Amino acid sequence: MYLLRDRNSTYYSRVYFPKPPIERGCSKEIRFSLKTKHITIALDRSLVVLRSAHALIANAGESLC
Repeated sequence: MYLLRDRNSTYYSRVYFPKPPIERGCSKEIRFSLKTKHITIALDRSLVVLRSAHALIANAGESLC
């Protein structure tokens, strides 16, 4: 799943990069704080973050990293 919770109970959304950027030296993932401790709010915010992040990754193409 793309949601994680840290030790302070704050939820984060995780986005994995495709293989070509990782081979060029990018990190494997990036994490975004959802700034909430409630799972229902985190799920809603995660959908927005993941949709935006995937669109940015797809548009960046070769210029990523």
